[in-house]
Amino acid sequence: MARGAYDNTSLSLDRARAVHAALVEQSPLNGYRNRLAQPLFSFSAYGDKRLLPGIDPTDARNRRVDLRIVLTYRTPSELEATLTRARAADAAASR
Repeated sequence: MARGAYDNTSLSLDRARAVHAALVEQSPLNGYRNRLAQPLFSFSAYGDKRLLPGIDPTDARNRRVDLRIVLTYRTPSELEATLTRARAADAAASR
């Protein structure tokens, strides 16, 4: 649903920016960085691209903000190694 140049993605971005401003920019959290000096808090806008499954697109539950906190950055190979260790530990525990 679009009105002129203002569409669901623009609305989503405005909502995400407002939440980020309220929770991060206007608090002591704004200065926190991970070990690569990246901000711990970021935001993205998805508009009508990531709707909740089985929910009507116009349902208010689809007008939400998902919070993501990035404490560390891991390369894809670091993530794969972590997953491999976790799977091995799960397999060992289930024996």
